[in-house]
Formats: sequence, C-alpha cells, structure tokens
Amino acid sequence: MTELKIGGSNMTVELRDNSLYAESNTGNKQWVAVITDTDPTYNYEREFVAYQKPKTSNRDSGSASVEDGAVIERVRYTHSGKNRKDQFFQLVDGGSYQIDEADVEAALDGEIIPDIEPGTHECEECGDEFDSEHGLSIHEGMVHSEDEDESAEPNAGAETDGVAEIVADGGETDIRSKRDLGQSDELVREYSADGNLYAYREDGEHVVVSRGNEPATRWTKRTPAERTAVVPGQQLWTIPDNWDERARIKGNAEERYAIYSIPETGVDVLLQVAHKNHLVDAWHSIQSIGQLSVTYADSCDWDELADVIAAVQGIDAVDEFVVDALDRLARRSGRFEREFADAVDELAEDALFRSSHGDTVRLDTWTSEPWGDTFDVEDLVGDILGIDGETLEGVMRELNEANIIPRYPTVRIDVDDGEGLPDEFYLRGLIQAGCSPPAAVDYLMTEIEGLSQTEWATERGKAQPSISNNVTKAERLLKA
Repeated sequence: MTELKIGGSNMTVELRDNSLYAESNTGNKQWVAVITDTDPTYNYEREFVAYQKPKTSNRDSGSASVEDGAVIERVRYTHSGKNRKDQFFQLVDGGSYQIDEADVEAALDGEIIPDIEPGTHECEECGDEFDSEHGLSIHEGMVHSEDEDESAEPNAGAETDGVAEIVADGGETDIRSKRDLGQSDELVREYSADGNLYAYREDGEHVVVSRGNEPATRWTKRTPAERTAVVPGQQLWTIPDNWDERARIKGNAEERYAIYSIPETGVDVLLQVAHKNHLVDAWHSIQSIGQLSVTYADSCDWDELADVIAAVQGIDAVDEFVVDALDRLARRSGRFEREFADAVDELAEDALFRSSHGDTVRLDTWTSEPWGDTFDVEDLVGDILGIDGETLEGVMRELNEANIIPRYPTVRIDVDDGEGLPDEFYLRGLIQAGCSPPAAVDYLMTEIEGLSQTEWATERGKAQPSISNNVTKAERLLKA
C-alpha cells in the first residue's frame, strides 16, 4: 500500500496494487478523479474517486482501477466555494507527479510526461542537490557534522521537525499531567474522545499531550505558542496565544467553525474546529485566510411588487403619487438592490459585533439578522426615489405589508480567502511551520501559486523529484 501525495489535497489517497483509493475528510468542495478521456462540454471524462461538498458532511469516498501512466485530477475550492484550483498528476512507477494541463492529452495517449531523474535529492539544511550514491545520511555527515552532535541518541518522546513522535505508555518524565495542571491559566486545551488530549504553555511553546487508547495516539508534541502567519489547509492542535477570537459558527451536522484575527498582521483566519472527532483527527483545520466579511445575503421580492402595483392602480384609497413611486421603484429595481446591498455591507459588520457586546459572536448558522434598531430602510427608499413625507409613508406601507424589501436584511459572515494579505505572508507561515527555506519556496510556488512541479523545477533550475521531495516535506509539517 502506497500513500500518494496528490498536491495539497486534504483527502487521503492511496494506491493498493492496481487500485486507487481516496477518502474525503474536510469541509471544502473538492474531488479526486481519474481522467479517462477528453470531453467537448466538460473538458474531460472522469471517474470520480472521492468528492466533498462544501461546508457539509456530504462525502463520497471510493476507489478506481488504475494503471501506470494514469492521469489523476484534483480540484479544490476555497471554503466559500470560490477560487477553483485544478491540478493534474500522472502515476509513474507507484508515485504521483504533477503535470501541466497542457500535457494531459499526451498523457492520455500513453506518453509518460514527468522527467524523472531517480536518486536526485535536495538537502533540507543547505538546499544543495546530491545523487543517491551519496545518500541523505552520508551527505549530512559530510556537510553538517560540525554543527551536529553525532553521539546524541534520538529521544523517543521528543519530536523531529515538528512531527509528533509516539511515546511509550507513561510518557516522558518531564511532561506535566492533566491533574497537575488542573484549571490553571497554563492549560491551553483539553479534549476527550477515544482517550484524552490536552495542551499547556511552557517556555514559549504549547506542549500537546495525546493519551489515546491505541499506541499510535500516545504521543507528545511541542508547537509554537504564537504564530503571525499560516497557510491554507494547515492543521493545528492548538489556537496560538496571540490570536483573538471573533466568531464561532455552527456548520452542518457536527461541523463547527471559528474566525480568529491575527493582530500583528491584521489577517483573519477561518478554522474548522475539531468537534466530536476521534483523537487522531482532533486538530483544527485552516479553511481560508484573508479578511473577515459580513455581507448582504438577502433579496427583494420584485414579482410581489409587480402584483402590488397592479392591485393598487385605480384605487382611490391609494394616492397616485404613491403608485407612481412604486412604479418607479419597479423600473429601478436593479439599481435599488445594488445600492441596498452596498448600504447593508457598509453597516453589517459593526451591527453584528455590536450585538455581541464586545464578546465573541456566536451564530447557529452562517447568516444573521443583527440589526435591532440600527437599520432604517425607509431613508434609502426615499433617497433613491426622491420622495418624502406622506408619499414615502404610503410607499413604505405598501412595501412592508407585502414584505417586498427585507426590513432587517440577512447577512452572511465569512473570510474572503486571500484578501488583504501582507507580502510574503504564506512564506512566513511555511517557515513558522518548520519548513526549510527551499521546501517553503517550492511549496509556495506549486501548491499555493499553482505552478506545476515540472514548470517550477525548470524555472528554479532543479530536477522535478527534488521539488516533489520538498513539497512532501512541507505537507508533512503542515499536518498536525
């Protein structure tokens, strides 16, 4: 059984003999499929292996038969369902290699696209490439031995490059027990499922302790207590101390989300929060990074307005100026709704957070009506139609009775992915996650900026397997 690295996919993708298996496990819209042919309407004929609908628990996991040279498609959207990203991979000798979309047809015709140079590696410490005849350990011994303690034995309870190591029952002698911590301010997190997980502050770090019922879920890990940058899809066992919680949202079924602000950078982060997960999956997943938005998510009933106008025409009880104004509103419906949405957007964020009285906003859905008495639709109608006094009162009476314009419009909270990020934000996030500079740059350019590994390898003057190796290292560090 071989686990395949299909880009930055959060799906588990494995190759077992001649079958490809994929299992979805996050809330973003995404899929993994085997491309079988081209299609004039949908670009490709696909055999879907796994599919995840956005922000729901609707998932389809499955398998497909594949042969050497098969083309795999991975499509992923951001949490909001926007910003689609397509990536293509070819299976060669049991490994997956990213290819350009322009090469898909050639790959379908049986051509092996990746320019594979077996045995080429890149040192994570210095970035130099070396051939397999030297081997990684020998290379490190020749180049870095002056900086390393060759006599040091690996600590079975410590971590390597930020990756948690399994520890024997009883753990390490210097790990504080949950009982010792009690409910002190040092306790960062506590979680119970098929075992217990807790975390506490120590020397500028979070010490995360997992004590599950299986050997694989008994480990200890140290992570940074503060982070000023992160990357999409990153998994975190704890919330950094310097982040400010702004909102908590209930998703579909058991899904829970939270929005945090990073004060040092002014960036907002949307997380899917671990909730009723098994201990092995009790990490928080970053869904989108950018700027918090609270926007108009309602609509006006213009069909109903047409019925109202037809009903009041010729009725003496309704002033003719009111009828004219309603008719004018119907003719200007497009302009009105645009200006109405703009007015709502301008006021929505302040109204939502004012309603929480300075505390974290808590929502049962992604939408809210936060207005109270802070929104006055009457002034907006009067401005657009150029009316006031009794005429405006008559127009509003007809609109309110028929519920044509929402008096307290619904708004949606989200984080606009990629909006307002400082320069080099993602690069800093990768470095803070523990990536070496070469691995951080290679992951940034391929998995975030969207270049294929072959394209980026050519631009960087490196072999494609070297890029793939660095991307794999970065992916490992971004997982909890």
